[in-house]
Amino acid sequence: MPEEYPPTETAELPSNTEEALKRLTSTNEAIIDGSLSYIKELFTREGKRRNIVEGKANTLLGFSSLASALVVGLGTLLLRFYTEFQQYPLIVFTILYFAILITLVRTILHAHKALQLREYSDAHPVDVYDFQSDKTIEMKKKWIASLMVAYGRNIRATNEMATKLLSAQQWFGYGIMLLLVFAGLLAICLHWPIPANIEDCILPLNSLT
Repeated sequence: MPEEYPPTETAELPSNTEEALKRLTSTNEAIIDGSLSYIKELFTREGKRRNIVEGKANTLLGFSSLASALVVGLGTLLLRFYTEFQQYPLIVFTILYFAILITLVRTILHAHKALQLREYSDAHPVDVYDFQSDKTIEMKKKWIASLMVAYGRNIRATNEMATKLLSAQQWFGYGIMLLLVFAGLLAICLHWPIPANIEDCILPLNSLT
């Protein structure tokens, strides 16, 4: 997966605040302060990571739309060959064309799944009420626990989004490669007189070497 949004391990993260509080055993306020600063930094970083993934998914969706418009144009050109050169074996181009369509459809589907609304968490505002009767160190521990639980939920949601984005990027890459092959073969075949079979179309390639 690209470095901008690597997956984050979630196995050791607590699933609820009670579990997190049990593991926050230190009574040293300096350690607790450091832990609080650390989890806040991680929480902020995870938010930025989510924004990166969303931005890349939106960008990929835009590129997919442009590629789709280009493929529609290729379809019109392919139709012209069917009407003007009935004897020309277009099976290779037809297969490539539909393969490109499939890759673009898969790209768009995965990009849309990446952008689907997901449940993200934050520290609970109502925790402030509990803080009123706590000592400073206990209050900070509860804050850390709340942020840790929210952080774990956010990581899982962003990891799911990043996985869908990665799939979309892979399908888009396949589509671009097929599109280049299609355009290259078409340009080569248009450069020479239209032959009666595919072997005669590929034969001129030998003259390039």
